[in-house]
Amino acid sequence: MQRMRGSDAYHLYLETRTEHRHTIKVVVVDPTTAREPSDIATARHELEHGLAYVPPFQWQLVHMPFEVCHPLWAYRRKLDLDYHVRRAAVVAPGGAREFAEVVSEIASTGLERDRPLWQLWIVEGLAGGRIAYVVKVHHALADGQSSARILMDSLQPSPEESPPQGEHPFESDEPIPPPSQIFLDGVRDSLHIGLTVPKLLARLIWVGLVVLGRRLRRAPRSTLLFKAPNTRFNRKLTPHRWFATVELPLADLKRVKDLLGGSLNDVYITVCGGAIRRYLEARGELPSKPMVAAVPVSTRKPEEERAYGNRVSSWMINLATDRVDPLERYQAVRASTAAARDIFEAGDRDMIPDLMEAWWLYRFLVAMSQGLMTRITGRPAMHAIVSNVRGPSAPLYLNGARLLELQSMGPLIDGVGLNFTGWSYVDKLSVGIVACREHVPDIWDLAKGVTAELKELLEAAEKVSAR
Repeated sequence: MQRMRGSDAYHLYLETRTEHRHTIKVVVVDPTTAREPSDIATARHELEHGLAYVPPFQWQLVHMPFEVCHPLWAYRRKLDLDYHVRRAAVVAPGGAREFAEVVSEIASTGLERDRPLWQLWIVEGLAGGRIAYVVKVHHALADGQSSARILMDSLQPSPEESPPQGEHPFESDEPIPPPSQIFLDGVRDSLHIGLTVPKLLARLIWVGLVVLGRRLRRAPRSTLLFKAPNTRFNRKLTPHRWFATVELPLADLKRVKDLLGGSLNDVYITVCGGAIRRYLEARGELPSKPMVAAVPVSTRKPEEERAYGNRVSSWMINLATDRVDPLERYQAVRASTAAARDIFEAGDRDMIPDLMEAWWLYRFLVAMSQGLMTRITGRPAMHAIVSNVRGPSAPLYLNGARLLELQSMGPLIDGVGLNFTGWSYVDKLSVGIVACREHVPDIWDLAKGVTAELKELLEAAEKVSAR
């Protein structure tokens, strides 16, 4: 068995009936070129032989008595594939909206903790005879980069290749010690974590001095939190997810970057922020102060590229929703990401993941302090989550069937009920948008806004270039 990292257990501690901590990955394929039928029986057969190549799909959660330390993972050799592999169908005509309703329904229920924390749904009835594989994976198993690794391990770079197969480390379920032994081991590990607290506090003080030094030098500051008021995205979560997706040409995003400078991520964040501005302005709900997004960033070291679990910190980025001009918004976002990057590199990039090992300390210093500030100011720390994962740049295949689309849905957190998750595939960037159905019933207007904002920003950039 292996002890769960604090940054992974974090997603279990915060999960509730309304705050699901799973992510959704969607693969849409053309089954006409598949070597075998794309049905549920074939999928179960393939999983029986290929699961060993994706170890997290056979990790079973082992709870700690009295929660004295982070939970454990135990390897489960035999799985109940009737639970893990499901079938669903899209109503006619099987377009993007009909498919998104099925994905929304899948995302609206949590994963059962007495089994490995994932499900695979095979969705039929899509327009053009396409088949979709909807994978629901708990965030305790994988962040964006490790989700991409699971995906790459499950797909093939050419139609001739077969799915890889691994070797199981156990012939049967991994033996689990008695609760008394698990408890004593947890106490020992918890004491070891407690010994790291003085060093963690020293690191926190050092990070504070770095930030203070930047202010004294009048270096660009990170985004100020608790400035913009609550929006419809900052209400208490409901269990019901509402999903929409839109595809953007990567060439257009790269063109903006080349014309205006900055990064592809700057363009993506600006487009998402612009869509939020457009949506709220049309409803008379746009705050006068700029809104803020949490942008996850990887803290993985080179030797951790194939590690599962979470290696992530976050930047707080100014979405510049108070700026009318798209070029001004882009420059404000670019300045905000540059300041966040400088602080991230100059400070302690592993601070937050390491602090999560001492969960009680993290909860006191971060979670409780944010909640206290929200109560004092009446304003949220942030309004949305905007993430972006680089996907495969060459076509992939599943048993000979070509992958046509790759989509992703990230989680919501209580008080921050809007998430944009971008995944690139070949020449497209798919943006998955999720909110609570009750808060954003017209979520497809946000999807339309993403397309409109990229077009407007590209046109403005082209005009600047022409001048």
